[in-house]
Amino acid sequence: MTDIPPAAAPVRLSDAAIRRRMLAEFWFYFSQNRGAVIGLAVFVLLVAVAVFASVL
Repeated sequence: MTDIPPAAAPVRLSDAAIRRRMLAEFWFYFSQNRGAVIGLAVFVLLVAVAVFASVL
């Protein structure tokens, strides 16, 4: 019988690491779309105006 070393166990990522990786991939492709980034900026601006409406 020959001694064969056991195969390396696959690395299992935690749920948090998987979420971070998915978010990073989403942001990469999202940031490539110029219209989507501009739309997000307009949306954030509108939300900020609504939140600070009493101050403005």
